[in-house]
Amino acid sequence: MPPKAAYKAWGVQILILGLSFSFFSTAWASDSSFWVWQKNSPLASSEIAELNKAGIKELYWHVGTLVLHDSQWSWREQFHVDFSDLKKAAPFIHFIPVVRLEPAAGLSFSAENQSQLISILERVVSSSGASSLQIDYECPDRFISQYRDFLGLLKEQGRPWRLSISALGHWSKFANDFQGLTDEITPMFYDLNPSREPMGGDFLPPLVASAAENQVEAWQDCKLPWKAGLPNFCRVTVVNASGLNRGNIRSCLLDELWFSSFLTPLHPTAGGQTVFTVTHSGVLADTPIQPQEKVVVRYPELTSLTRLKAVAERAGATGILFFRFADGSDMSGYSAGNLAQARSTPPTLTVKWESSGRLSITNISKSDLMPVVSPAGGRGYALELETKAGSWREAIPGDFAMATTQANGTSLIQGTIGFDVTTIYFWFSRLRAGQTLETGFVQRVSTEPILWRIHNQDTETQWHPLE
Repeated sequence: MPPKAAYKAWGVQILILGLSFSFFSTAWASDSSFWVWQKNSPLASSEIAELNKAGIKELYWHVGTLVLHDSQWSWREQFHVDFSDLKKAAPFIHFIPVVRLEPAAGLSFSAENQSQLISILERVVSSSGASSLQIDYECPDRFISQYRDFLGLLKEQGRPWRLSISALGHWSKFANDFQGLTDEITPMFYDLNPSREPMGGDFLPPLVASAAENQVEAWQDCKLPWKAGLPNFCRVTVVNASGLNRGNIRSCLLDELWFSSFLTPLHPTAGGQTVFTVTHSGVLADTPIQPQEKVVVRYPELTSLTRLKAVAERAGATGILFFRFADGSDMSGYSAGNLAQARSTPPTLTVKWESSGRLSITNISKSDLMPVVSPAGGRGYALELETKAGSWREAIPGDFAMATTQANGTSLIQGTIGFDVTTIYFWFSRLRAGQTLETGFVQRVSTEPILWRIHNQDTETQWHPLE
């Protein structure tokens, strides 16, 4: 049996993981904010506490998307949030409603639809009680002049509220044309490649590429206050056998990806990217995929975000606006606490028995444990538990992706456990700062000591007694 090593705090065992994250020493809090996207529910108390601790003062809240058909604007989607309740719950945050515009075939303004759009925007500001509004519109270059004319009309009508607009990263050449029309402009430095651009090799270009640095630097002559929009989300892309980007999967469970029976990792995670090859036909989040296709999972690396933040500061940005606030879904990115740290430190995990006969693992640190394929080929992580044969009787996965009796992720536990089993594994792909995963019922029939470690992360000597 491996040697024992224990760390104790607050009566539970603590493991400080020796992760391969790159450390950084740049503080984010004082000038950072987030887009909150497609969220109907109010902020949870834990989210408010996290934002407060991280020093976040602004949230740009997506309230809906307007589409234009037959010269009439209508809501394609709306997210009804009580801003007065939000302000009471988090008085330290300035909430800015965001209205996204998605015209069917480019924005062709007319006197009729301009007037209607202004009325809708005014109602949004009035109903939210906000003093600011943001328009999120990825205007094609050929319609920039029409867009400016609309913003000019909006100003002429004497809007009493502050206006922010989003912008495409390459709009630096148009930026000063918006001077006097808006109070703030936020260029977005992600999704810089055409969605169906042929890709060479196994890897897609990184989400945060060197091209983004060039685009950020190009904003140094902008005379308007501007914030750099940086990516904070997971992007899952399907690439066909010819290397053509089929598109992105909008909502997907990382556990489903990491432990799929028809996906095999091509390489260890590198540069925030993990590439899986499709071994046989399957369905991933309602998306059919075929053999020889690839599934590429991309996160921006913290080091890349730090570098872009420094470039933006030198170019004169007034702050960083992250897309998006990590709302607990697998597609949202790093937690606010992780981004706000002045220094990135390895996650600290606790494992304990609950009175209900379940095991829980909690990330009590400010650092997220991110999904990776390790250099040794292991995918994701597992809470590994070891004791003498005959001690286990039953194990239910609960919040975990699966429970197995083998280190390679095979031999699923279907409730009961064989008498000869000494080790069981509860598998998971990620664990955000502050997040807890809990097993279902785990039954043992002896008082033999149990050791635990994090499989695919710990070395062979890092075992810890579970009491």
